[in-house]
Amino acid sequence: MFMTNAGVAELNAEGQQFLLHVRAIPENTTDKIIYTSGDESIATVTEDGKITAVAEGETIVYISCGKYSIECPVIVKYEEETIPTT
Repeated sequence: MFMTNAGVAELNAEGQQFLLHVRAIPENTTDKIIYTSGDESIATVTEDGKITAVAEGETIVYISCGKYSIECPVIVKYEEETIPTT
């Protein structure tokens, strides 16, 4: 079993990153933590849990360890640039 304090990963710019902090319980488990993006056209995730925004949209990062799994919702919504008026 494992835990994360991530909740929802909200990214607001292409290339912005979010690092998941996941810990296996018990700590001496031999099971590996595996991260998988539900839609790599929205966000990718590395084997160490770093999410990177690719395009606007919503997806899920699936995190598994042995027989346990959890999901981290990912929302990529770019902030609108404001142009100062003179």
